[in-house]
Amino acid sequence: MVIRHAARDELERVIALIATRKVGPWPEELRGWEDLERILPGSTAHSARRDASLAELQEIRLLRDKVATVLLDPAAPHAPSHLGDLVDTYGLTPRITALGEPIGFLSFRAGMVGHVAERVIGAALAAFSSGEAQYIHECEAEGCITPFLDASPRHNRAYCSDRCSTKMRVRRHRQNQADDIAGS
Repeated sequence: MVIRHAARDELERVIALIATRKVGPWPEELRGWEDLERILPGSTAHSARRDASLAELQEIRLLRDKVATVLLDPAAPHAPSHLGDLVDTYGLTPRITALGEPIGFLSFRAGMVGHVAERVIGAALAAFSSGEAQYIHECEAEGCITPFLDASPRHNRAYCSDRCSTKMRVRRHRQNQADDIAGS
């Protein structure tokens, strides 16, 4: 099963959201509503009706972290049950808008938390059901932990960007030169 283009775009937005989490020395990058709107356009539409609280932002960060554990290790035995727990926690119900369209979700949670949960968990469910979740990896470049969707034809990408790929290629080349000099 192939994930639809719109669903893949939404999954890539969710992966970008996952990339904002605090990991090791990397700081929290989801600092405010502007960051959320940049990553998930339309997600802060609810803030026009009322002021969003910092508690809601913290809850969205917690949701992001839980989805990250599922998407970054989809083969883990606990991943499907954790995804099911998220569906239950945020009270998601399927919504079909038209014949042939992807399934959307509605959450019983009010405000931005519910809206973001619909999108983020919905994208994770689509990634699992289509098999795309197995192609979400973390960059293998030294010092980089950025998650990415490997959409290459052979699904053998190891780096999140050309920059990381080039950095590692240059590092290997320099190491090979140093080894050749040391071996002489």
